[in-house]
Amino acid sequence: MTSESAATPRRQGTAILLLALWYGLVCGLLEAAVVTGIRLMPNWITWKQREVGASFDFLWIAPLVNGAIFLVIGVVMLAPLFAARRITNWHPAAFMNPAGFLFTWLTAHLVLQATGRMHVWAVVPLAIGIAWRLVAWTPPARRLHWYQSSLAGLLLLVAANAFVVRGATEFSAVRAVAELPRAQTSAPNVLLIVLDTVRADHLSMYGYERLTSPFLDLRVAEGALFRRAIAPSSWTLPSHASMFTGRPLFEHEADTAHPYLDGRFITLAEVLSAEGYVSAAFSANTSWASRATGLQRGFIHFDDYFGSVADAVSRTVFGWQFISRVLRHLGYRDTLGRKYGSDVTRAFAKWATTKRRRPFFAFLNYYDAHAPYVSALSYREKWMTSVSARMDSAYRYPYPPRTWNGSEPTRTYWTAAYDAGIASLDAEIGRLFDWLRSNDLLNSTLIIITSDHGESLGEHGLYTHKNSLYLDQIWVPLFVRLPGVVPAGIEVSDPVSTTDLPATVLGILRSPSVGQMPGESLSRFWVNSERENKRQFKPVLSEIGKDDDISTEWPVARGRLRSLVTREWHLIEHENGDVELFDLSNDSKERLDVADSPEGQVVVDALRLALPGRSSGRQPQPRP
Repeated sequence: MTSESAATPRRQGTAILLLALWYGLVCGLLEAAVVTGIRLMPNWITWKQREVGASFDFLWIAPLVNGAIFLVIGVVMLAPLFAARRITNWHPAAFMNPAGFLFTWLTAHLVLQATGRMHVWAVVPLAIGIAWRLVAWTPPARRLHWYQSSLAGLLLLVAANAFVVRGATEFSAVRAVAELPRAQTSAPNVLLIVLDTVRADHLSMYGYERLTSPFLDLRVAEGALFRRAIAPSSWTLPSHASMFTGRPLFEHEADTAHPYLDGRFITLAEVLSAEGYVSAAFSANTSWASRATGLQRGFIHFDDYFGSVADAVSRTVFGWQFISRVLRHLGYRDTLGRKYGSDVTRAFAKWATTKRRRPFFAFLNYYDAHAPYVSALSYREKWMTSVSARMDSAYRYPYPPRTWNGSEPTRTYWTAAYDAGIASLDAEIGRLFDWLRSNDLLNSTLIIITSDHGESLGEHGLYTHKNSLYLDQIWVPLFVRLPGVVPAGIEVSDPVSTTDLPATVLGILRSPSVGQMPGESLSRFWVNSERENKRQFKPVLSEIGKDDDISTEWPVARGRLRSLVTREWHLIEHENGDVELFDLSNDSKERLDVADSPEGQVVVDALRLALPGRSSGRQPQPRP
């Protein structure tokens, strides 16, 4: 073989790789432009686009990710090229038409899918037609020359996007900190920790028979434990929106029909920022506790997207449509790019280390207990029977069923897998406390530990959450700790709402802005007398809107739900007027609906009068 002919495959390989990189960069730039443009028009954003989410960093990350993916495809294409010696006399341009067609089709397919408005079976033929016309438009040799000459410009454009976006982000953060007013030197830090999807009755600190929270069990004596804290909804977005604004769902309206917290109401982060607090959020729930849902208002730093290479890949169409599915078939059991508790703790610790001159407000969302249940094997083995262990090894994707499977082995397995996630999370909270202690922050920080909602594990024929307002989905843990301010060893048995957390934070801090957030501070339980608290008690409200993306047998598929929890009763009202009533004093597991009993009818009538209507006060809260 002559040196000329031997070099030909190498030239062909180089040409194909350059072609792959060019198309990958173009595809990423176009996909980023489509996604970013749609995010500027909230009414255009589809449910899937909200779940995947992306920030302006997508403008440079998407080209890099797609460029790398297309290069891998190019390398795969080179294998048969170099294996077949008969092609050594081909000119590189001879391979441009089939390779160019493939890459053009992939680009068109991914960009059209990024719009979120077209079914995949409509995208496929349309992308084929676009690729056919574009490839036939120019001769292969001219096209190859144009690709090579414009590649450097594409790389410069991606670099410029990164420089502008990153520079603007950093400049904005530095300027925001510089513009903060002077804070009180003695002001404690505030740390709001949300254990996503953790139901209270599966924590040993609440009496659960399994030792799922050994670390938190030891902390109970250090602060105030609320035995019956109720979430304002049974899924992430509305619950977080209420915890940030102090408003019930029917006021802020961030729910399934309007999955975005708009700017009508001031947030706790905004209030604390006005008092000189530097604020940051670190969220592992990058679907519904992210900046794309409007929860970022008031936070100078919001850590959600692009925490790893896998997360960056998962936010592209190619990543979540193809790579994640392939990995699942290859045995990868988790969600691609998932953030674990250690990632959240590490990011927070890195940030907090640089904020010693000011008090901080930090929000941490830990996702370890959320499905898919993929905690470490050492935790999963704790409570699994031999049957559960066999089931665990058989599940490619350990996400509970959307339809009811009432077999006891099934429920036993999912319960053990869920409890393992809580135990893993408890250990991570222990590591967080260790870091706070070693950095002299533990006793100068107001720490609130709670959850956004619970999780059904077969009760009422349901799994997961966001499908009902039964206690298993809205009863959450709540623990408040600040030595010297919050009395140690306090336990509150009255039902309370996590909607009152903003007022609680401002009340404990004795903030001058305390009147700017609605609700009542939970500090009333150690400030007021028991008689006064009993007189002030109000039923606790939870809500959720109709959802079409679930089993038709589930309650929210049939309309909006509202719920009231009192010391003795739990009323659930359906949009069609049906009601359920449970006697919590004698039936804490809510097995028997007593709404039709004579006593139940009296209670239903009384509680229905306490259910709030649609809010008429939609005026924005005055800002500091």
